[in-house]
Amino acid sequence: MHKGLAQCRVVASDQEAIRQVTEIRARAVQRMGELFKKLKPDAGGRPPKENLPISGQVSQTRPAAAKAANIDRHLMQRSLEIAALPEKKFEQTISESIEQHGKVTIGALLKGS
Repeated sequence: MHKGLAQCRVVASDQEAIRQVTEIRARAVQRMGELFKKLKPDAGGRPPKENLPISGQVSQTRPAAAKAANIDRHLMQRSLEIAALPEKKFEQTISESIEQHGKVTIGALLKGS
């Protein structure tokens, strides 16, 4: 039992693992934004009474896709902002965040935008 707890403590305090996980998350959020950018933004207003695709094409808006994927509106907006960063700026912000905080924060990426 004590060995298991000791191993959990080591893993929980493993700064390199934390850095890697937060970097992976940041890249996943950026990719999410890239995918959202390919969809139409919400036009606003009341939705049509019939949600039938025109000429067999499925036309999904960003909010509808986010809702279908159980992604909240805030995360969708943040991912779009992060995806709008130029690649060089995105990579620079990741490096700076790791140097300053030991991990990548979404807040740091948003400040970079």
